[in-house]
Amino acid sequence: MKKLFVNFIFLLLIAALVFFVGWVQFSVKPGFCGIMTSKTGGLYPEPIENGHFLWRWEKLIPTNANITTFSLEPCTFSKSVSGSLPSAQIYSKQLNPSPDFSYNIQADISLSLSPKQILALVRDKGIENQEDLESYLEGKAGLVAQKTVDFLLNKDKSYTLTSPVSFSEEELKSFSAAYTADFSDFTLVSVNFTLAKIPDMKMYKSAVESFSLYKSEVDAQLKVLAKNQAQVLVQENRSMQQLEKFADLISKYPQLEELSKSANFTDIINALNNAR
Repeated sequence: MKKLFVNFIFLLLIAALVFFVGWVQFSVKPGFCGIMTSKTGGLYPEPIENGHFLWRWEKLIPTNANITTFSLEPCTFSKSVSGSLPSAQIYSKQLNPSPDFSYNIQADISLSLSPKQILALVRDKGIENQEDLESYLEGKAGLVAQKTVDFLLNKDKSYTLTSPVSFSEEELKSFSAAYTADFSDFTLVSVNFTLAKIPDMKMYKSAVESFSLYKSEVDAQLKVLAKNQAQVLVQENRSMQQLEKFADLISKYPQLEELSKSANFTDIINALNNAR
């Protein structure tokens, strides 16, 4: 009886050990998620989260399964974007005084990932560890910074930051909605500006229209000048042809040489020019 009891306890301990080894969420701390890969099954298709019960047999085989943990805390990156609107120097000269059509923003951008988004990045982008994940998010923060400039330019309103300011919750939603396709694999948490200078887009568009009208007028004048110049060239070419003919006549009829020296020679040339 005693031996049977000991065997029962032993089997119970073995069962508890097996259960504990396969109870995978113990490998994941609060604030993190785990992504499991195994030699027998490859990438497990669900993220492992602390507090969510999950038991996997793959963990029972030594060295078969590996769980990589990733932080769920937002990552913040400082990014800056500067430049000028297309042909800014040319268009600026159309207005007086010449406005500045350059832009410059500096912002702290915070991004976060859900467990399922992390799993997708591991599966599709080859992310292997936390360092890879943060490097990927930093690249996305640069994209957010550039899209922030586009977003502010589309407001058709000049913007100069005098003190640190952040996108409001409503602005953040509007911004994210405007670039849903670009922001699909992460969550934008906040955009905090430390510097922001956006040119007046209405004034820029006015300068573009002014330059377009100016260019149209110049093109029209150039066409008129080209037409007049072409007529002059045709006339000069015709005169040269007539002179060549007159020179041939002189060579054939030497007596005409005296006529060419007379005061009526100009009238003769004009008559030749008008000849068909």
